Amino acid sequence: MLKLGLTARSTALSKAPQYQEQFGNYFVSVLVEIIVQPLPKTNSNIGIDLGVTDFIVMSDETRVAHPKFLAKHENKLAREQKVLARRGRRLKLKQALS
Repeated sequence: MLKLGLTARSTALSKAPQYQEQFGNYFVSVLVEIIVQPLPKTNSNIGIDLGVTDFIVMSDETRVAHPKFLAKHENKLAREQKVLARRGRRLKLKQALS
């Protein structure tokens, strides 16, 4: 159980799904109230540029590199595509023999 210091305004337990988290055959909905603390004002501005060579360049020359999602998972993607291709061929053979 998470303890976040929140107070529950209402809770509901039902058998009909709406926008709740599912636990077995029941759905739970919890409404909470949060008191938001405003951040202090800094009176400073920053510019952000989305670029081609760098993902983000800020006005203070801070650079953020591109996240290389495809490069990280290229090998796994190729392996999974081979598995799917084999499954498709097996299904076609099975249907042809039936």
